[in-house]
Amino acid sequence: MSLSRRIRNIALSQISAIQDRLNRIDAEAALEAERKIEQKRMERDARDELDDPAAIKPVMRSPEDIAAGVVRQPASSRPESGNRPSAYIGQPPISPAPSTPTAFGGSPASQLDSARQLHLHYKVLGLEDGADFASVQSTYNKLASRCDPTRFAEGTEDRKMAEGIKKRVDAAYQALRDVLDSTSGRFDKLELE
Repeated sequence: MSLSRRIRNIALSQISAIQDRLNRIDAEAALEAERKIEQKRMERDARDELDDPAAIKPVMRSPEDIAAGVVRQPASSRPESGNRPSAYIGQPPISPAPSTPTAFGGSPASQLDSARQLHLHYKVLGLEDGADFASVQSTYNKLASRCDPTRFAEGTEDRKMAEGIKKRVDAAYQALRDVLDSTSGRFDKLELE
């Protein structure tokens, strides 16, 4: 086996390992968002039931639904902005897209969401929560060099996968840099003539 083929195989195995880790992180984040939405729905239904127990109507299930194990939740008769149409009851909720935190201001709920987002960014880089900026920077440099798209031929699936991974790693590094490095904002806004 030639040296170039060995190097390519090593690069592909590294990219595959990084992609697998990112897929696990995405699955955990989606599951957490789904649990959060389900808990909010259950709390809302409990409040509605306490307000007016007669407003909740039982849902009749067909024999096919029972055989398939489909569980349909009763819909409240009162229209609320949080309720989904009855056609979507029993289907998994759509999880919201993650956003990049910019600061730790705002309500405690927004601070909790910011902390969760930072946790995800640390996980993308493969670091423990609360790691210092120097370790974030060194880990970013290692990951960026490992998933450099220029290592693969133009137009291949491997290159597309490497570009996607590089974008995720860059986004995680930028978010952590904005939070951990107070001087980064000043230099980003600096204009040279």
